[in-house]
Amino acid sequence: MDNVKVSVIVPVYNVLEYLRTCLDSLVAQTMCECEFIVVSDGASEAECSICEEYVAKDSRFKFFRRNHGGLAAVKNFGMTQAQGEYISFVDSDDWIAPDILKEAYELSRKTNSDVTFWNYSVVTPKGLISHVFSPMNSGVLSKETLVAIRENLSFLTHPKYLTLVYSWCKLYKTSIIRNMAFEEDKKIGEDWIFSLQLFLKEIRVSYLNQNSYFYRQNNNSLTKKYFPDVFKVRWNYIRRRDELSNGKYHVEICNEIFCKFLDALPQDYFHKSNPYSFRENINRLKQVFYSEDFRHVIDECSFCKLSRGRKIDYLFFKAKIFLWLYIRAFYLLLKRKMA
Repeated sequence: MDNVKVSVIVPVYNVLEYLRTCLDSLVAQTMCECEFIVVSDGASEAECSICEEYVAKDSRFKFFRRNHGGLAAVKNFGMTQAQGEYISFVDSDDWIAPDILKEAYELSRKTNSDVTFWNYSVVTPKGLISHVFSPMNSGVLSKETLVAIRENLSFLTHPKYLTLVYSWCKLYKTSIIRNMAFEEDKKIGEDWIFSLQLFLKEIRVSYLNQNSYFYRQNNNSLTKKYFPDVFKVRWNYIRRRDELSNGKYHVEICNEIFCKFLDALPQDYFHKSNPYSFRENINRLKQVFYSEDFRHVIDECSFCKLSRGRKIDYLFFKAKIFLWLYIRAFYLLLKRKMA
């Protein structure tokens, strides 16, 4: 297709139930000069068949089959295939409003923006929950707002900035991100790292005050399912943010690491699907609790910036009283057995 204005990259993996809703929202786009780069990340044959069906009926679709390599690898591959002036990302269990590509493109061209972003809604079993970045009119962000965004991509202080964390609900000028890449060694957090690297650049950013991305919340989210070694995985990308921000928010990031360790108790060590025995999990916890790296994190935390409940945990951790963690773990074990 000649004169492609927008390339949309859609990774596909384990979304059979929702895939058609996503692809139908692309078909419904009012912009004709766009391409939809749909990439299988080791998707099932049923999912691949659906993708090929859309290629056959709409010339804007392109479909690529790849072995399972993770979201970062798929997005990187999609960017190498993109021919558009701008690039956008849509997760294959989500969907977008019919006019969003056209409106975002027009605002981007009008303001000569490198990035244009918009609002989103979380789709829950009980309905939609809107996340609005700002009540301001659509337009170019001020330098002060960009500074706040950079700070919150280093260390999140307000949930409204989650809009900037994700790669979706944005239109990127291709020339700005062509030489960038999602870090493929990150099992989670690859969007966050990518966004931080991008916003550390001197870029022009516009905000489109329109709720046009619909993010589906499902039971497969990381906060609900068993995730082995989730703390180590999260620690990996949180430390990367510390590195990219040159340690400017090191204390806050240490607080976040400490809290993520506690969050890992129900997500990993004492999740109902965890195959290890109670004793084995206690030994795993001890390896982290007494490690030199973790003790350094505890020493660098700011007590006054922790919540009331976390302050109690912190005092026991600071004093290296593992018994407190043992009691916490035993409580979670009993709770798991009663579930």
